[in-house]
Amino acid sequence: MFDRFNDGFCPQCLLEDRQVEMLVNRMDLWECPDCGLQGAGGGPALIVQRERGKGVFKNYRLSATEHLRGVWLARQSVGDWATADGAFRDEAEFRAFLAHDVR
Repeated sequence: MFDRFNDGFCPQCLLEDRQVEMLVNRMDLWECPDCGLQGAGGGPALIVQRERGKGVFKNYRLSATEHLRGVWLARQSVGDWATADGAFRDEAEFRAFLAHDVR
């Protein structure tokens, strides 16, 4: 189920009715240990990255569910990993981003 807001669970896995906590990786980004989707942020938005993570996590467990509450889901801008290029309006837009822009 799609929700424009995020509480630290992987938004891609939620589309498949799976709740997977995103964890902090070696690049200090939130990453899903199942599908590799990455997100930057902790302020008003979780910026979904265009590149998947490599599954290399910090030595300690830091879960996004402990730090993110009701943040907007936004897409990463083309030129900067830390800049958002607008929030996702609906599930179709999010699925299209995953299919065409995330590698």
